Amino acid sequence: MAASAVITKFTYLDDLHLVRHTKGQRGVQFVLSKEYRVSFNMGSRSHVYYVPGGTVTDFASIPKLAQGIVSALGNHIEAAVVHDHMCYNRPWTSKTAANIFNEAMRAGGVPAWKRIIMYRAVLHFGPQWGS
Repeated sequence: MAASAVITKFTYLDDLHLVRHTKGQRGVQFVLSKEYRVSFNMGSRSHVYYVPGGTVTDFASIPKLAQGIVSALGNHIEAAVVHDHMCYNRPWTSKTAANIFNEAMRAGGVPAWKRIIMYRAVLHFGPQWGS
């Protein structure tokens, strides 16, 4: 299995603009009303990642058992929007996407205990692709 690159210098470049879907088929869903950009370094390369306007998100799919500990809403939603799009677009492996999610949560001020729980849940129980 290939080693995952270290993610550093994660920065949100835009404000997140969302519109709530009133009748989502998978529960509450939101749509980005305009493009959303983030930047980060992966290893020695810098990246700007674009989430296009019109992208649908449910933020984070939190199992009912864990909803008392971690809410679907909170200061992790920006990171969840980026990760949701990476799960759909798959520009890197699922492990790299999980690492980007972790750094995005750190940049968003998510407390370490919550970040660890969410990162591990995504890493072990989220969508898996690549090697």
